[in-house]
Amino acid sequence: MLILPKLEPPNLPLMVDDDTYKITSVINYLQSLIDYLYNCNALLADTVLGEGQGSAVYNTGSFTVTGTGFSGTAPSGTAQYIQIGKQVTVFLPAIQGTSNATTFTITGILPSIAAAYLSYSTIPTFDNTFAINGMIQLSASGTTWTLFRDSLGNIWTPSGAKGTREFAISYISI
Repeated sequence: MLILPKLEPPNLPLMVDDDTYKITSVINYLQSLIDYLYNCNALLADTVLGEGQGSAVYNTGSFTVTGTGFSGTAPSGTAQYIQIGKQVTVFLPAIQGTSNATTFTITGILPSIAAAYLSYSTIPTFDNTFAINGMIQLSASGTTWTLFRDSLGNIWTPSGAKGTREFAISYISI
């Protein structure tokens, strides 16, 4: 049986009539709750994985992604991620512009959060302003993801507008 030391959750803030104080109190409480949950996660990981390993279980960050297959300046934006163990969720910005190719890739994926397996997922895309369910391919250990016009894997129109809306994708990392 696994026995962990007890951590005390934070107390709820006192509510008063001052709206600014209420907002500040709630924000402080939520930050305390996040810290508490992080400490519980780290404590459990230290117990299961060994001393000092808990902080390696939870990780967040951001990085720049760039689209290829566009004319002019390549569209780019900031992606954010959270990694808990080997589970990664990436929140990607909209990548859109004028097409000059039948291909569309997103580059700049961090090697430390690369997918462990070849996988596909449906994502929101558009080709010449027609909104469609596109597909993204994450290659094993790759730092470039390939996007397809639709969920059948068809190519993009090499002119006009193309892109993807903001979306999130979850997968297992290496």
